[in-house]
Amino acid sequence: RECCHVQYQDEKRHVQILKTLTAADLYTYPQHSGFEQGGSYLITGGLGGLGLIVAQHLAKHYQAKLILTGRSPLSEEGKAKLHLLDSLNAEVLYLQGNVSQRQDVDSWIATAQNRFGPLTGIIHSAGVLKDGLLLNKTIEDMRTVIETKMEGVLNLDFATRNQPLSLFLLFSSLASLIGNSGQCDYAAANGFLD
Repeated sequence: RECCHVQYQDEKRHVQILKTLTAADLYTYPQHSGFEQGGSYLITGGLGGLGLIVAQHLAKHYQAKLILTGRSPLSEEGKAKLHLLDSLNAEVLYLQGNVSQRQDVDSWIATAQNRFGPLTGIIHSAGVLKDGLLLNKTIEDMRTVIETKMEGVLNLDFATRNQPLSLFLLFSSLASLIGNSGQCDYAAANGFLD
């Protein structure tokens, strides 16, 4: 265990500790995962790499109601992924929009609640990469990378402030701790999530 950040707030000391967690931990101690049988989960970046892995886990082990979100219209490949999740006994809904836009997130939450009732959890796995040396990065590219993570989590938090969530899971990156060539904006955005 290593200490990465120390924060003092309201005369209390808060220390961030890193702990190794393996995929086996989710199967060995499911009661500690925060996931609920038949729960409804909104997953940003839901058809991307991490989002789809979590969606498959929730479908297979928890028969979850899944609200997957993404910036792109649903493609044939996306439809095939939804069909796979359906075959694992999940109820699945795909919603297009941008997590960094509050009106899109508000619409997602309202649609999800109308379809599945109150949300059980939020999984924020959306991310945008626009790698390049800082000297060559444009403000617009940096803004897109940063807003997806930072504005996204703030919008999700605000939109679900009245939801009875049992889980609010944020996917960060090691880039926030050790950096990565060409990813200063991505490291900063993930540091915010940390």
